[in-house]
Amino acid sequence: EGVRFRGGVRLEGMTIYGTGTSDMPAEVVIYNRDEVRRFRGLARLFVIREQERLTGEQVEVSIYFGADSIYHPSVNVRYEMDKRLLTLRRGRRGSDRNPFTDTYHALRIDVELVEADLETDSLIIGPKKLSMAQAPRPAYFESIHYFDPVEYRRIQRIADFNPLALIQAVYRETGQKVIPAGTLAQRLNPNYTVDNIRTLLFELAAEGFVRYDTEHELVYLQDKIFHFASADKGEVDHDWFRLQSDTRAPNGTMSFCDGRLVANGIENVEFSKRQRVGLKPFDNRITFLENRNMDFDGRLFAGFAVLTGKDMHFEYDPFHVRLDSVRYLDLFLPTGRVDRNGKPEAVSIASRIEHVGGTLLIDAPTNKSGREDIPSFPSLHTDRPAYVYYDWPDLFGGVYDRDSFYFELDPFHLNDLDKLRPQDLAFDGTMVSAYIFPDFRETLVVQEDRSLGFQTRTPDAGYPAYTGKGTYTGEINLSNKGFLGKGTIAYLGALIDSEDIIFKPEQTLASAERFNLEEDRTGAVEVPQVRGYDVKIDWRPWLDSMYVRSDEAPFELYRTGTHYLDGTLILTPGGLKGRGVFDWGKASMRSRLFSFGAFSAKADTTDLRIRAFDADAIALETNNLNGYVDFDEQLGQFKANAEFLTTTLPYNQYTTSF
Repeated sequence: EGVRFRGGVRLEGMTIYGTGTSDMPAEVVIYNRDEVRRFRGLARLFVIREQERLTGEQVEVSIYFGADSIYHPSVNVRYEMDKRLLTLRRGRRGSDRNPFTDTYHALRIDVELVEADLETDSLIIGPKKLSMAQAPRPAYFESIHYFDPVEYRRIQRIADFNPLALIQAVYRETGQKVIPAGTLAQRLNPNYTVDNIRTLLFELAAEGFVRYDTEHELVYLQDKIFHFASADKGEVDHDWFRLQSDTRAPNGTMSFCDGRLVANGIENVEFSKRQRVGLKPFDNRITFLENRNMDFDGRLFAGFAVLTGKDMHFEYDPFHVRLDSVRYLDLFLPTGRVDRNGKPEAVSIASRIEHVGGTLLIDAPTNKSGREDIPSFPSLHTDRPAYVYYDWPDLFGGVYDRDSFYFELDPFHLNDLDKLRPQDLAFDGTMVSAYIFPDFRETLVVQEDRSLGFQTRTPDAGYPAYTGKGTYTGEINLSNKGFLGKGTIAYLGALIDSEDIIFKPEQTLASAERFNLEEDRTGAVEVPQVRGYDVKIDWRPWLDSMYVRSDEAPFELYRTGTHYLDGTLILTPGGLKGRGVFDWGKASMRSRLFSFGAFSAKADTTDLRIRAFDADAIALETNNLNGYVDFDEQLGQFKANAEFLTTTLPYNQYTTSF
C-alpha cells in the first residue's frame, strides 16, 4: 500500500527483486496515507518481500515535503510496510559518507541514520540511542553557506596549495562538475594515481565537498567546494553555522506538516565570531525553520551583553534575532585587560534590565562572516518599555517591591555591544517610586557601585511625598544602595534638614543635626515649639506618624526653653505626641503617650513626681494618673485611674492613699 515501483522485476519465491542499471536505475516511490509523495529512491537493486519490507543499498534518495526535500546520493534503505517506517542508513563506501542535504532548511545534516514515520508523517534524525556501551557519535547541522578557515587549512595540511582551490581551478578551466578521479590525481601531482588521493576523496565526500563514485572513479563536485574556495579568497560572504548535536535522544525530529526541525543536544550556536554573538539554548534544543531561521529559548551572548529568555527568533537573511520575551538583559563593561586566551575581560554592571523586547542586529546581512568590521554591530533595538528593579533581598530586606517600585525604560538602542563604555549606558525613562514621589522623568546611568541609577534634584518647590503627606526638596539618588536623599523634609510644620535620608515605600529614615517645629495656636490642632538636636527620624507616612528620637540631649519644648522631653516625639495630624519623661524643673511626668498643646501637656496614663521647693528631693510621687497641665494657667489636674492609689511623700517621709 502506498508503494510504487518502476524497473525490471525478478521473482524468487516470496521475494521480488527490482532491478535497474547505472543509466536507468530502478525507482521506488512511497506515499503517505493522504497519497502525498514522501520518498523516491533510485538504485540498481531493490529487494521486496510482499507486505513485509523493502530494502536497497547505495540508493539515491529524496524525502519530499512540499517543494523541498532531504537528499542523499547513496544510502541503505529499509521500509517496513506494516509500520510504514522508512529507515535510511549511511554506508561506509565513497558517497555513502556524504551528509544529507536539506533544501527547505538550507542545511547539510551529517548523521548516520534517518527514519521517516509515514504513519505520523514525521521524521526522526539520528533515533534514540539505547546502548550505553559507548558515547554516541555526534551529528552535525551545517549551513550550506558555512565556512571555517581553520577547516580549510586542515584540508591543505602541509601542502603548498589547497586541494579545494585546485579543484575549483580545474572546474573553471573545464566547466565540468564531473571529473575523473585520475585527472584530479594528476593535477594534484603528476606522479599521483587515484590510489594516492583515494583517502582524500573519501574525506572530501564525508564532508560534503564531492560525491565519489568508486565504481566508475568519478568525482562529482558539490557547491560546498566552490563556496569554501571562494570564501577563503574573500570573494563571497559566509556564515559560521555548524551545530554539533551530542545526545542519546534523537538528534532531531521534524513534522512534515509544518517543516519545523527540532534539533537536540545543541550546546551552543555561533552566529558571528567577529561580533562575538552566540547562543547557549535552554535544554540544548533549537528549532530550525525555513532557510536556517531558528526559534529558541536560552542565553544569547552579544558582545558585552547577555540576553536570557524565551521566544527568540533568528532570521537568517536580515541576520538578526527578534526578541519577544527576554527576561534579563545583563550588561558588562570591559576592563581593558585580556585573559590568558586573549579575550577581553569585563565586569558586570550591578543591575539587570528586565522584560526586554525588540531586535538584536548581529551584523550587516551581507557581512555574516564578519570579514568587515562595520561600526554599530552588534546592535540592540528595543521596541517596548523595559524595567530595572531594586528588590534585592540584601537591600533593606527587599523593601523596594517590584510591583510598585521600578524604573521604566523607554525603548532604547545600544550599538557596538562589543565595545561598550560607561557613557553608552544612558537610559531615559520614568521613575515609579511606590508613591514616595510622583512619577518623574529621569535618565539611568552607571553609578559608583556599578548599578544603574541616577543623581538628580527635585524642582525648587520640591516633590509631594507619599501622596502629599509631606514635601521633600533636595537631592534624590538611586542605586543599589537604595533610594536616598540629601535635603529637607517638611511635615506638619516640622522641617528636617538631613544629609542621609533613606526613602522606603512604607518608611523614611533620616538623621539631622536639628529638628525644628514652630508653635501654632491658631490652626485646627495646636502644636508647641520644639527644638531637637542630633535627632533620628522615622517617618511612617501611611500611619500618619513621624517618630523623632534624640539620644544625645532632651527635646526643648515650648518657647520658654525650660521644658524638656527625654524620649521620643511623635508628630501626627492630630497633634504632637510623645513618650518618655517630660520635665519642667518643678515636676516631671513619665508616660507612654503624651499629647502636647501649644503650652500644655496631657496623658491618659502617667506617673507624676513633684519636687520640693528648697531641694532636689521629691515632695510627691504617685503613679497611674490621668493628667493635664496647662502652663499658661499654671494649673495641673490629675485624677487616679484606679480606685486605690498609693502616693508617697518622700520629702516628708509619708505615704498616703488619697
